[in-house]
Amino acid sequence: MLRLLLAGGVIAGGLWWHHKHRSPQHAMLTPQRAAIHGHLMGNEFRPDKLEHMANLFGQEGLPAQAKELADKAGQIRLQAKMAPALVERARACDQNAMGMIAAIREQAKAGDPRAQVSCALMARYCEAHPMPELGPVGEKPIAA
Repeated sequence: MLRLLLAGGVIAGGLWWHHKHRSPQHAMLTPQRAAIHGHLMGNEFRPDKLEHMANLFGQEGLPAQAKELADKAGQIRLQAKMAPALVERARACDQNAMGMIAAIREQAKAGDPRAQVSCALMARYCEAHPMPELGPVGEKPIAA
């Protein structure tokens, strides 16, 4: 009986040591993980999903890929903050803002994914906050 318990303890200890000191398979960038990372970097523009996937890549032991995904999510959040300010500057007749919007639109037509996201964010802002109707001489209506 004692021999059986001792053998079980040795086997359990060996399995624990092997698990603790094995080469981490989960930290390898497999072709499947690389494909998922590439797809997310190229085609995903929802910051919540990018941050969630960054957490998963971090848990899997891939900090470089996790950082790239988190950085992209941060850039998209920054774009979402800056789009309304750019639209309002253009509405206030700021020619630099108008030129920037025109350049972004041209880049979006050429297929630049970042510019396409910016255009979508600006269009969404314009739909949610339409410009007020102006009077015949360009004056803003007086609220009664």
